[in-house]
Amino acid sequence: MSASIPTGDMQDLVRAGIAAAKAGRRQEARDLLIRAVNLDERNVAGWLWLSSVVDSLDDREVCLENVLTLQPDHQAARLGLEYVRRQKAAQTAPAASQETSGSVSSTSAETPDYAPAEPPAEAMTPEPERVASFASPAGAILGRSAAPATEEIAPPAAEADDFEGDYRCPYCAAQTTPADKRCPQCGKALTIRFRKRERASAWLILVLVFQGINVVSRVAAFGVILFAVPYFAQMFGQIATLQPSLRLYSSASPLSPGNIAQLSTYLAVITLVALLWSAAVFIALYVRWRPVYYYLLAVAALSLALGIVLLFLTWRAPLGAIGAIISGIVQFAVVLQLEDDFAYETRRLVLQLDPQATSGPALMSSAQYYAKQRMWANVVLHLRRALGKDPDNVEAHLGMATAYFNMQRYDQAAAALEKARRIAPETPRILIIERALAEARRQAA
Repeated sequence: MSASIPTGDMQDLVRAGIAAAKAGRRQEARDLLIRAVNLDERNVAGWLWLSSVVDSLDDREVCLENVLTLQPDHQAARLGLEYVRRQKAAQTAPAASQETSGSVSSTSAETPDYAPAEPPAEAMTPEPERVASFASPAGAILGRSAAPATEEIAPPAAEADDFEGDYRCPYCAAQTTPADKRCPQCGKALTIRFRKRERASAWLILVLVFQGINVVSRVAAFGVILFAVPYFAQMFGQIATLQPSLRLYSSASPLSPGNIAQLSTYLAVITLVALLWSAAVFIALYVRWRPVYYYLLAVAALSLALGIVLLFLTWRAPLGAIGAIISGIVQFAVVLQLEDDFAYETRRLVLQLDPQATSGPALMSSAQYYAKQRMWANVVLHLRRALGKDPDNVEAHLGMATAYFNMQRYDQAAAALEKARRIAPETPRILIIERALAEARRQAA
């Protein structure tokens, strides 16, 4: 989907089309869903429901073929496509038209209702090369003759489980609402807070460099005050002892060794405090602590205000004041560039495939990541797609068993484990998971 297309608008079209289809408003549903798949030809839900409201078997076949192009393991679409093709074959069989007609009627009566109880899930991102293999774009459906089919065909359903649908919990797959902050079933947080800017901007790096220079200079000043000044004061005192005529360094003089040592102590304390403050500001900038942004704004405002006050006090010689004002303006401009470095955004977690997970290895990698986050429903979702590409992937089956086990879906875990055993019975992890599953079932009983 193009980056210029708002995802929310496209999904609103799909939801409105589904609602119209359920209400029996076929023309309205067809128009909405065609607009949706024109915006995003990768939308599985749009193609799936569009197949229920188009007027010819050929168009229904195209829609279902597109679903399977995007999601080859979509069982409901596969069943629906087989049903459509049986109908087409029955209509075109020349030798036994009457018998075929009866057969079609019988098949129609025996075919289960494919209409989904819940709206299909959001479209899943396919491999890019598969998108180019669509049998027909959505626009071609509008151009076809709208001759009504002899029978109505209900839309094929999404998979009959609870891993599809809007706002499912990524941890346990429970249904939630957009307003939920925590999953009502497992209690896990459904929102995450993350930085608006992942990496530090060039402006922040520049400010860090200047603050680092400030820290280094204060370290140097502290060292000079603490060690160099008393050393020179002692040296001058020795000279004054040898030369009594140098009254400048007598004990009563402000520049006497004792007075200089006392003054250097005061200066050292003040410099140390300034050094610690500068180091704290540097650390806060480095970790991007939000309050330090407001501190920098306050410093810039203070510098600007000081420059304005000086301009009124020294209006006859305003060069220094003008310099302070320019400094304050520059500081303001730089600090305002740092706002995104300290800003946060909140994201709602939902059960969905990663857009970049379009290949088997990428799907496995995403599943491993979500396993570390203990988002077991997301693990199942990605491993299902991976198994659709490689049904004999033992690691995927074992991952499914582990995810189901952690979700306390022991029957599904056992089924996934059995599939892994049929492919590679000697795998050691099978026995480990099997023992854990048996123990969990014993405790549950």
